[in-house]
Amino acid sequence: MGANYAPLSQVLAIFTCFNQFRPRGDQSWNLSSSIHANFQNRNTSDDALVGNLPESPYLWPYPGVTHVLTHLPTMNPTLISTLRTKPALPHDIFACIADVLADMGREGIVALRALALTSKSTLPMCRRHLFSSVVLVAAFEDMTERLDAVLRANPEIASYVKTFIYSMERFDASEHEQRILQVLGRAPTSVMQFIVLHGSPVDWGVLSETTQNGIIRLLQIPTVSRLHLQYLHKLPTFILAFCRNLRHLGIRGVTGTDVVPPRYIGQLSQLTPSEIPHIIKLEEAQHFHHFLELLLQPSDMIAGGLNVQLEKLQEFGFGIHRGRGLNICYDVLKATRELRCFELGLNGYISLQDLGASLRGSAQTLESATFHILLDGPDKNPLCGLDSTLKAIAGNNCLKNLTINLSAESGRGCDTESGSFGNLDAVLTEAGAFPTLRYVEVTLAWYAEVGEDAEQWIRRLTCDSFPRLLESTTIEICVFEDVEFI
Repeated sequence: MGANYAPLSQVLAIFTCFNQFRPRGDQSWNLSSSIHANFQNRNTSDDALVGNLPESPYLWPYPGVTHVLTHLPTMNPTLISTLRTKPALPHDIFACIADVLADMGREGIVALRALALTSKSTLPMCRRHLFSSVVLVAAFEDMTERLDAVLRANPEIASYVKTFIYSMERFDASEHEQRILQVLGRAPTSVMQFIVLHGSPVDWGVLSETTQNGIIRLLQIPTVSRLHLQYLHKLPTFILAFCRNLRHLGIRGVTGTDVVPPRYIGQLSQLTPSEIPHIIKLEEAQHFHHFLELLLQPSDMIAGGLNVQLEKLQEFGFGIHRGRGLNICYDVLKATRELRCFELGLNGYISLQDLGASLRGSAQTLESATFHILLDGPDKNPLCGLDSTLKAIAGNNCLKNLTINLSAESGRGCDTESGSFGNLDAVLTEAGAFPTLRYVEVTLAWYAEVGEDAEQWIRRLTCDSFPRLLESTTIEICVFEDVEFI
């Protein structure tokens, strides 16, 4: 048929959801079970639902439901009569149904599409979920063209987008991409919160002024609080200053530049310190640290002096490859006084002797610390001096949880008898050193010969290296193995 009605199988999924909202004790609302139990010998196709899309604010019954029910020869006549006279459901009930379906995964999305076709009135509440996340992949030209057409025909959809993921190509954006950026950036009531800019990689300098302006306009949306930057080259650091409500920043494989085009100098000079974004969560992967290094440097173009502020940073994750970027990590730690969660990844042996001094400023707020250490050789100090780091903040901290993930590359060993583990055991259990510490987790991952008893080895290591923690009545210690046999 020409009418845009949902297949019956999808309507049944909606009815299943309806049951969650029926009045207690009212069995006449249990539509889905009755239909599934009795719909055996129907003589109509799934798409043969008739009736007009209702215009009233109350949307019950679904158009065509009566038609379908008359094809159920064993259906209870009382139920059919009740259904025909049942009062309409108000909008807030349908909004709740849409919310529930949105959390049901792929099947819920299918049902949401069906619900959207039941009425013009249900369309906006379903679109709110169906378009809450938009992925724009420049390499998929057909998908980009279709998205452009949808937004041009229905610009109000831009007001529903909460997450926008943009995967760019090496060359400049197409006209379709540029129009999509413009529509999303100019939505009058935008609720966008999370933006991902992903290159392959992409040099910011090859993008046209139109494309650059479109991306910056997105960052200026007041509700944007989370931004992930991935594999972008020569990205200007000043663009983050426009994202005034940015709280969560993720960086991976990004190089930067502090050059400011003349067209933006006037806007930057008018920014006050209160308008500069205060980062709460910062994640920097272990590829490059150039962008973050530039980001921390003062800017003469900005009235506040900085592109972002880190005084209120509470969560910090940082990756280091063979020592590169360690000083940048220390600079970030020294800039904050409210750090609560710290996660550090080390690729190769890197001495952490000076880390404790950088953590002292946040020792009274730091509650959780996680260290991932990948060993590329039989190091005599497999914990990289972590015991010295913790000793530097002993007696003046509120650390509650400590996690250590230690991995050895294939063919490499881990010197568990070096004394590092015993030193850590002594530091953590010293009287008054860590009064709030309650949980210590150590995971050892290595490659073992077939026939080795990994469990016995772990038990011996735990007893030999952490005797004080095992005896502690206030600290729980868990040691795990992740063995891959060769």
